[in-house]
Amino acid sequence: MSTLTPAQQAQLQELERSFTAALRLHENGRLDEAKPLYEGILRVVPRHGDALHLYGTLLHQQGLSDQAVGFLRQAVALSPMSAVYQNHLGAALRAVGQPAAALAAFRRATELRDDYVEAFLNVSIILSELGRPQEALPAAAARLAPTSPEAKARHGLSLKAAGRADAALAVLAGAISLDPLAVEPYLHLSGTHQDLGNREGQITSARKGIVLAPGTYEIYPQLTGTGSPEADALDCVAWARRATCLKALESRLWTHLSVETYKLNQFSESVRSAKRAIVIDLDEKAAYNNLATSLFHIGAYDQAFRFSRAGITVFPGLAELEFILCQAAFCTGDHKTGWRYWSARYRMEEAPARIGLP
Repeated sequence: MSTLTPAQQAQLQELERSFTAALRLHENGRLDEAKPLYEGILRVVPRHGDALHLYGTLLHQQGLSDQAVGFLRQAVALSPMSAVYQNHLGAALRAVGQPAAALAAFRRATELRDDYVEAFLNVSIILSELGRPQEALPAAAARLAPTSPEAKARHGLSLKAAGRADAALAVLAGAISLDPLAVEPYLHLSGTHQDLGNREGQITSARKGIVLAPGTYEIYPQLTGTGSPEADALDCVAWARRATCLKALESRLWTHLSVETYKLNQFSESVRSAKRAIVIDLDEKAAYNNLATSLFHIGAYDQAFRFSRAGITVFPGLAELEFILCQAAFCTGDHKTGWRYWSARYRMEEAPARIGLP
């Protein structure tokens, strides 16, 4: 059995003091002061698992997630059975745009600890972002829902996505009873009422969420108008504009503003908003449709033709855009293109009425 020399013992004690000091600073939010202490420890002991994990976590907290991933991967390699390490690695991977890898890390964390609420919530977030919210809350997480308002809210979202709207309403009501000041249940509750065609419930839930957290931009698109100012109790366009002020680089908020202004025949503003959405995100499908349709309504047929063609290049087979292209082609004298896309009307969810036509 080897023994440490006095010099080695002194160095070990100094490392322990540095680690304790770094951890205390980190816990108190003094990241800039903790950072050099972690770096000093890792220079002496490059395979110090806790230091690798905490240093990677600190980098992620500072917005340096691309650097954090490497350190967190090293920590996981040294301690593959640590659920916390896996969860923090997933958070960094999500931040650098690697959702599949993040999902794998979060799921591994839940496998290692079946009571790890935060990891289950992270799984649900990733699945929702991937368009798979119905998978968001497996049985183990549902078991935790009674003690966690966040988990209960995600459970409601997963039920909504699975088409079980009535069950979702009951679960979301439970989430609100656990934490009446939480905004997320109201967001999902509004969407669930929308799925059920209950516009009053949709609007009321969204308004309650906004009162609780006016800065939560995600809930504003739930304030949708009917297209009739007389029938609407609130100015949905004004609320849509407010949302773009809260998060100016969120493309779907500009798409929402485009849709709301289109409903009120404010086609020029609808065009501007749709263009902004596409500039921010070229994959904003609904914005292409709204842009082309609004351009057509203001008589800008050449532009409607150009943008609808661009849209179906990005989203081949999108019937609504193909039919706008068809109409714009006829209006500009390109009958060949018009007839080519005429049949798209039969694939549209809401095709225009053929008044006076065979």
